[in-house]
Amino acid sequence: NPAHKRSMKTRYGVDIKIGMPMTRYVRVNEDVGLGMSVFQRVIKGERVIFESDFGTESMFRGHTQLHVFPLLDESKKIFGIAVFAKDVTAQHELQQQKENYIKMMEYLVSDLSHKLRKPVATILGLVQLVDEEKNIKDLQKILSYLHESTAELDECIRQMTQFLEDHTRTDETK
Repeated sequence: NPAHKRSMKTRYGVDIKIGMPMTRYVRVNEDVGLGMSVFQRVIKGERVIFESDFGTESMFRGHTQLHVFPLLDESKKIFGIAVFAKDVTAQHELQQQKENYIKMMEYLVSDLSHKLRKPVATILGLVQLVDEEKNIKDLQKILSYLHESTAELDECIRQMTQFLEDHTRTDETK
C-alpha cells in the first residue's frame, strides 16, 4: 500500500515492489531477525502485537507498533500474513520526555528538601532563642546567625528557580 511504500522509503531508502521478499529491502540484521521470528510465530497461527525501532541509523530509526496476524481461508488454513503498522515515534519520544521530566522533578524535590531543611531548622531554633534571650550581645550574635541562615535559604530558592528556568527553556527549545 502507499503508506507502507513511503515508510520503507523513509526508513530504508528503498522502493518496494509487490511480491518481493522483505530481505531484499531490509538490510538491518536486527530488523530482519525480528521480522522472521514474528512471521514464524504467525505462520503457526499466533497473533503478534509488538513495538520496536525499525530503519537504518543513517535514514530513520523510528518506533513502530505492529499488529501481525495470520490470514485464514474457510477451512481455517493459513494462506498469508497481514501486517498493520503504525509509526508511534512521536508518542514514544513524548513518553521519554515525560519520564525524563519526572526524574528531573524528583531529583529537584529531593535535592531541594535536603538543602532547605538545615537553614529552616536553624532559623526556627534561632527565633526561639530570640524569644528567650535578654542579653543584647547574644541577641546580636543570634541575629547574625539568622541573617546567614536566611541568606542560605534564599540561595537555595534562587538555585531552584534557576534550575527550573534553565530546564523549562531547554524543554521549550527542543
